[in-house]
Amino acid sequence: MKLDLFIFGEMYSSIFEQIEDISACDPEDIEGVEDPEAYKQEMINGLYEAITNIDSEFADKVENLACFVKKLEYEADLIAKEERRLQSRKKQKQKLAAYLKQQIMIAMESLGKSKVHGVRFNISLRNNPESVVIDDEQGFITWAEEHDESLLKYKMPEVDKTKVKAVLKAGGDLPEVHLERTKSLLIK
Repeated sequence: MKLDLFIFGEMYSSIFEQIEDISACDPEDIEGVEDPEAYKQEMINGLYEAITNIDSEFADKVENLACFVKKLEYEADLIAKEERRLQSRKKQKQKLAAYLKQQIMIAMESLGKSKVHGVRFNISLRNNPESVVIDDEQGFITWAEEHDESLLKYKMPEVDKTKVKAVLKAGGDLPEVHLERTKSLLIK
């Protein structure tokens, strides 16, 4: 989407250049006019009126864009709410499916059946690959740190920006970081 808001800046520049040119013009160079000074002032007043019109047009365009931005933000919020609602439904369905699968498995095991052949599905119990079960995570971590660190994963540390900001605001000097104020657009 191409926005032509920047054209307004070009229009302002052009009008101010014209005002400067008219102001710098020697009244004796203006021919065919009864009062050259009054004519210059009339032209300058007309250009100032054009600026007023540009201001109004710019304000209208910005306000229309702000309305569109608000509409987009509202739609994004609706989508986010719908996503949360659908995620909740998805989790409910997944939990119900897992529960029902568990119930089928318990029933088949209690009846000693490893397979059930149906019209639409063949259902069977199977042995999954072995998986690691950690009985005492902290105990294992301590053991692995002493005996075999390759069994552990380490994460990259993260910067706590809230604490860094507090230190900087209190006058602290920290390397490789600084406070920076940015701007944002507020539409009320």
